[in-house]
Amino acid sequence: MRIYTEQSAFSLVDLVKRREGSSWIVGNENSEIYVSISEKGYEILRLFERGRNVSEIRKISREHFGNVNIDAFIRNLLRHEFVRAIDGIPIQNPNAKRISPMFSWIKPAHVSWLFSEAAYAIYAVLIFFAIAIMIFFHGYFPRQSDYFFVSEISIVVIASFFVGWLLVFVHEFAHHAACRSYNVPASFGITNRLYYLVAVTDVTNVYSLDRKKRYRVYFAGIGVDLVIAALCIIALFLSDMHMIMMPQFAYSFLKFIALLEMLGIAWQFYFYLRTDIYYVIENFFRINNLHKKTQLFIRAIIRSFEKKKLHHFQPIHASKSEKKVIMIYAACFVIGIAASFAMLAFYGIPIAVRLITRAFLGLFRGALAGNQGVFYDSALFMLFWLVNQGLLLYALIKSYKLYQKPLFYWGSIAALIATNHLLVLLFVIIILSNLRSPQMLYLSMAGLGFAFGSGLIMLAKKLNALSNQIIMPLMAPALALVVSAIIFAFSSYLIKSLRIPITLSSEIIPMFSFMYTVGIALSYLATMGISALKSHEM
Repeated sequence: MRIYTEQSAFSLVDLVKRREGSSWIVGNENSEIYVSISEKGYEILRLFERGRNVSEIRKISREHFGNVNIDAFIRNLLRHEFVRAIDGIPIQNPNAKRISPMFSWIKPAHVSWLFSEAAYAIYAVLIFFAIAIMIFFHGYFPRQSDYFFVSEISIVVIASFFVGWLLVFVHEFAHHAACRSYNVPASFGITNRLYYLVAVTDVTNVYSLDRKKRYRVYFAGIGVDLVIAALCIIALFLSDMHMIMMPQFAYSFLKFIALLEMLGIAWQFYFYLRTDIYYVIENFFRINNLHKKTQLFIRAIIRSFEKKKLHHFQPIHASKSEKKVIMIYAACFVIGIAASFAMLAFYGIPIAVRLITRAFLGLFRGALAGNQGVFYDSALFMLFWLVNQGLLLYALIKSYKLYQKPLFYWGSIAALIATNHLLVLLFVIIILSNLRSPQMLYLSMAGLGFAFGSGLIMLAKKLNALSNQIIMPLMAPALALVVSAIIFAFSSYLIKSLRIPITLSSEIIPMFSFMYTVGIALSYLATMGISALKSHEM
């Protein structure tokens, strides 16, 4: 339904307009919406700004530009929230006050010195010096072992979380400071890139600046990362040269920070994630939506391979020069993917494996030897790690709607079965090492069985409802018997090898594993009872 007539006149918001090559960048600074329009579109926009009514604009456009869909143009003006009022009646724009500038008290004079030629010279010297140290002296390039700056893994992970986010804040604040140096508003936010949780600085209003000035904003984050990493490496070198005194903890901690910064810098070259370097490239080649166009290009190539007609592949783009850039950036996509796999192989996976292995060994050794320090250190790490992985898994499930796919539930069932065995063995150690009352032993194992059975039933019901697949009713009881046998054998070995003073009858070990099966049975009965009540109510 049209909200205007042929005699309607439009009042537009105060728009930022800047020529960008053969087109114009037009945007609303308050809502942070910017678009690229042609010269013809810009002239039509000017007609609206001069207060011409719709009928006059149609006539003038037809005379000067031929057939132009003015109604579509008006719809875009409304969609982009460029219209303040129609015939004096205000238009409600939901995003009109969306941006809440942060640190608005920071003026250009406060931060401009950070981006002066003298400051750039200092940054360059520091970075050059650090690179020279890494090239000519062995042992200064960050290694995955630098992550473990203390022996307590819980401290390592917690420090990684807080220090990592502090460095992220510094990175994003550099973008913010660069914006403020031009008196452009900006704000912070949290979002995701694929399966990564990331912090971002909303610098959309940077499009109000000249193209060359935008580089300061885009390079500010990676620039501060390089400077911090350089300072750490230089400090380590000066300490080794006995030019400064540094405690061992501080030395290890600086290596830890240098590693985190190196990983952050490498992240910027994951081109498929639209990082800072991506925006530099997009700005340099003046191609809007380069990321999306490259994705479409790669998908077209994949489809051509599937159809074995690659020689017929002709991607459709605006110009030959743009097509060439997109093809080059497609290669950058591949490089970015290779870089991410390389970082996982050399840093991510080794660090994760080492942490998890040490945590599991610490849990078992701490419980068996009665070393509470080792046990609680490992337990705290596992808790922190599981919460973090749980949040990541939740984000993936929501983002990709995995809850609508049967394969997700099959994978969850497999993961539950695999991890359940490990958890049961761990709890057997803890229970037998700390509890002496048979009643508490039985209740603890029944509770574990109930939790396992409830989780398995819930996943099976979801899978049945989603894909009409029938899960064998005997799956959980069969698994319960297998786990009970493991518990029986392991408990017998544990009691004999550790000589745990349990002065109970010889039936305790069979009962110990039997109660786990009872817990699973109770979960089945509870589920059946709830289902019966719901059916009765209906």
